[in-house]
Amino acid sequence: MSWMQRLAASALLAAAFLAAAGCARQPEPAAPSEALTPEQLIESRCTQCHDRGRIDAASYDAAGWTAVIDRMVAKGARLTEEEKAALVEHLAAD
Repeated sequence: MSWMQRLAASALLAAAFLAAAGCARQPEPAAPSEALTPEQLIESRCTQCHDRGRIDAASYDAAGWTAVIDRMVAKGARLTEEEKAALVEHLAAD
């Protein structure tokens, strides 16, 4: 295999890995004037990778949801600090 073929194969593997790690292209966080409710955030951001049943079945306190959301952001979820705080408050209240 030539160096060019190896380079192309490496690029394809890297692209596939990044696509899988990010699950799906996440929308940009809403502008402040377009603030979404926690329910809208769940539907538009969280259900890109998870079905709603999985989210509803989870039961964490605020610290647990903070850890989960931070882990999802590290995997590519796009949320502002305000959106993360709103989600934690909403999800921990259920």
